[in-house]
Amino acid sequence: MTSHPLPPAARQPMGRPHLHIDRTFRFAAPVLVILACVLAFGNSLNNGFVYDDHFVVVQNDHIHSVDLIQIFGSEYWGGFAQENVGTYYRPVTILSFALDWTAWGQNAFGYHLSNLVVHIAVTLLLYLLGMKLTRNRNVALLAALLFAVHPVHTEAVSNISGRSDLLVALFSLCAVLCFLRDVLWSKILTPVAVFLALCSKEIALVLPVLLVLCDLLWKPATGRFTRAFLLRRIWTHHLGLWISVAVFLALRTVAVGNLKPVPPSPLDNPLVEASFVERIMTMPVLVLHDLRLLLFPASLSVDYSFNQIPVVHSPAHPGFLAGLLVLFALAYILLRIRPRSPVVLFGLALLCVPLAPTLNPFLPAGTILAERYLYLPSAGFCLLAAMAGLWLLELFRRPYTYRIAMAALTLILALGVVRTALRNQDWLSDETLFRSAVDASPNSVRARLNLSFILSKQNDIPGAITQYCKILAIRPDYPVVLFNLAEAYKELKDPHQAQYYYEQAVRVKPGFVEGWTTLAGFYLDRGREVEAESAYRVALNLAPQNASLYNQLGLIYQQRGDYAAAGKAYEQAISGNFQHPGVFCNLGVAYAYEGRLDEARKAYELALKLQPNLAIAHFHLANLLRSGGHTTSAIEHYRAFLQYWTADPKYLDMVRESLRQLENSA
Repeated sequence: MTSHPLPPAARQPMGRPHLHIDRTFRFAAPVLVILACVLAFGNSLNNGFVYDDHFVVVQNDHIHSVDLIQIFGSEYWGGFAQENVGTYYRPVTILSFALDWTAWGQNAFGYHLSNLVVHIAVTLLLYLLGMKLTRNRNVALLAALLFAVHPVHTEAVSNISGRSDLLVALFSLCAVLCFLRDVLWSKILTPVAVFLALCSKEIALVLPVLLVLCDLLWKPATGRFTRAFLLRRIWTHHLGLWISVAVFLALRTVAVGNLKPVPPSPLDNPLVEASFVERIMTMPVLVLHDLRLLLFPASLSVDYSFNQIPVVHSPAHPGFLAGLLVLFALAYILLRIRPRSPVVLFGLALLCVPLAPTLNPFLPAGTILAERYLYLPSAGFCLLAAMAGLWLLELFRRPYTYRIAMAALTLILALGVVRTALRNQDWLSDETLFRSAVDASPNSVRARLNLSFILSKQNDIPGAITQYCKILAIRPDYPVVLFNLAEAYKELKDPHQAQYYYEQAVRVKPGFVEGWTTLAGFYLDRGREVEAESAYRVALNLAPQNASLYNQLGLIYQQRGDYAAAGKAYEQAISGNFQHPGVFCNLGVAYAYEGRLDEARKAYELALKLQPNLAIAHFHLANLLRSGGHTTSAIEHYRAFLQYWTADPKYLDMVRESLRQLENSA
C-alpha cells in the first residue's frame, strides 16, 4: 500500500506554537538582541592589537592589499612567516582583514568594530534559527540574548584574530537556515555558505555531518522518512555540500601544498604526545571543562595548555570518572525533559558536532582547550538553555513564582553583561591579557612565558626573572626558560648567575645549538678562550654547516697569534658560499700576518665589494697598500675609513696622522 505524506495542515512543527505577541514586540526583539551585544562588547572597541593580532594583522603583508589571487593562493600564516609555520588555510578570514586594512589601516578600533558587527549578525541568525525551529519567539529571543552576552565569547569577539571563529559561525548558521528552506535558491546558497565557512576556519568540515543530522531530525517531521526520500535528497541537497568540501580541499592543497594538519607544540597541547587511548580517556575531562565554561564562566583565561588540564593515563582518574558521570546524567535529564523533541536533539547536535573535533579524539588540535572553540557550539547550548528556561517558567505558572523565575533570568543576563564587559578589559593589551591569564591559571607555563617576554620588552628585567623562576618551579627542565633567564641576568650584569643558567640550559638540552653558541660568546667576553673554543666545537658538531661558528673559532685563534689556524677557520667559513664581509676582512688579516699579502689584498677587496662602507676593511687595506708603496690608493682608503668609522674615536687621530704623513710625502 502506497504511503502519502500528511497534508500541510496536519504536519507538526518542531516546537509548540509561539504565544500571541503583538507586532511591536516582533520588531523589538532584534533591537533587544543588538542592544545586548553592544552592552556586553561595546567596551572592546577601545582595545588594541593583542597576542596573535600582531602577526595576523599588523605584520601580515597579505592583508595590505585586496589581492584575491594572493589571498586564496596562500596559507593563513604566509603573510608574515619566514618559514612554513603551519598549514592553516583561511582565505575568507584574511580577506576580511584586507578589507579592514583598506578602510582602517593600523587603527585597531575598526577591526574590533568589524568583530562586533559579525557577532551581532551571528546572534541575529541564531534568533532566526530559533524562530524557524521552535516557532516560539520567547525561546528564540532568550537563546539569542544568552548568546549575545555570554562571557566565553570574549576570546572570539574581543580578540581581532578570533575573527575566524566568528565567520565560521556566521556562515555555518547561514548554511543551516538555507538548508531548512526547501526551495530552489536554498539548494544554491547552502553549498556557497558551506564553502565560505570552510574558507573561514577548518572546523567547518563538520558542517556536512550537521546538515545530514538536520535531515534526520527535521525532514521526517514534514514527511515520511524512507530510503527513496534519503536517496533523493543526497542528489538534490547533499551533493552540493560535498562538492564545496572538495573544492575547498583542492584550493587548500594548491595553496599549502598538502592536506596535513598543523602539528601543535606539546606545550600547547600535551595530547600530541599521548596515545589514542589516553586521548579518549581525556575527553570526559575536557567535556567537564567545556561545561564549566558554558555554565559558570567566572574564571576565564587565554591559556589552558601545559599543566592546566592533565592527560588521563588510567580509567581510575577522578576527572575521567566524574566526566563520564556528568555525561550520563546530562543525557538522561535531556531525554527525560523532551524525549521526542527534534529541537532538543538538534540543539545537542549543534553543541556536540562542532565541539567533537576540539576534544582531540583522533588529531590533536592547536591547543588542548580554548574558549574560542566554544563560540559556534555555544549556539546549541544557548538554544537548549532557552528551552529549559522557558520550560521552567511553564512549571511555575503562579504569579509569584513566575516573577521570581523571570527575575532570575534577568539576573543571569545582567551578570553575563557585567562579566563580559569586565573580561573585555583583559584584552586591552598584551600585558593585561597575560596578567589575567596568570591570575586565572597560576600554573600556566605558556601564560607566564608570554608575560615574561612582554616584561623584557618593557625593560622590566626583575619582573621577567620572577616569571622565569616561577616557570622553572613548574617545569624545571625547560631549556628556553633557562637560556632566557641567563640572558636576563647577563643584562643585569650578574655574570655568575648568567653563567649558571647558560650551563644549565645546555645540560638539560645538549643539542641546544644557540645555547652552546651564546655560552661560548659569554666565555670569550670574559677572556676564557679555552672554554669558549670547547663550546664552539660542541656547537659545530651539532651544526657543522654553521659558518659563523668557524668565524668565531678563527677569532679565538687570531687572538692567540695562531694566524695559520685562524686562516683555515675563516676559509672553512666561506667554503659554503658564506658571503659575509666581516669574515673576508678577518681572512685578510690572517693572510697579512702570514705574509700572504696578495691574498690579503684580495680578501679585503672582496669584503669591500660586499660592504663598501666597512671602515675596518678600508683601514687594513690602506695599511697594506701603504706598506707596498701604493700611496695614492692608501690615501683613498684612509679617507674612506675616516668617512665611515663610528666606533672608538682614538683610531681617528691615528689615521689622520698617517693620512697627513702620506699626503705630505706625496
